[in-house]
Amino acid sequence: MVQLNRIHNKVNRMTGLTLVEVMIGVVVLGIVLAVAVPNFSSLIESNKLTNVSNAMLRGMSLARSEAIKQNTSTLFCHSVNGQTCASVGEAGWSGYLIRAIDDSTPIYAQQFEPGILVYSDANIASSSFDSQSDVIRFTAFGLARSGQSNNALNGELTLCAPSIKDKINSRTLRIYSGGRMQIIEPESNIACGGDEQ
Repeated sequence: MVQLNRIHNKVNRMTGLTLVEVMIGVVVLGIVLAVAVPNFSSLIESNKLTNVSNAMLRGMSLARSEAIKQNTSTLFCHSVNGQTCASVGEAGWSGYLIRAIDDSTPIYAQQFEPGILVYSDANIASSSFDSQSDVIRFTAFGLARSGQSNNALNGELTLCAPSIKDKINSRTLRIYSGGRMQIIEPESNIACGGDEQ
């Protein structure tokens, strides 16, 4: 009977965790979180950059499709309020607007998520319509043209996420005069808005 009580007492003492075991578990959890959280936030920012890049590509494709469908030129331009075209300021594009050349009513507009910077190259920045710069015009044949002139437009929009440090932090949306558009991922990080890499 005494021996049975000793076995019963050993079993009761073995249930639960000791303080040392709990501390080891907390340390391991802390190490896992310290490694996972920065990678997870970088993944979120990278997905945000990809979403904005794809949204701009879809917007340009829509502008081109509408030009062909309506048999008139359409404009793809920077917009702050989603109602009118506006010249791009120092902070870059904050959104875009698609409209027919002869109708100021927007066909579609979208504002970008905060934290993504969008800048035009010199060809797009110098393309203007009604005194607003950074305007891409698609003709009824689906060709990319420079604002009010009929000059062929080949240009690039650079999208950048300054908060991404350990992955590629930018995408380039290239527009060809024939109407073709593509997203290009560079091989290395670039400086975003004065942030040296």
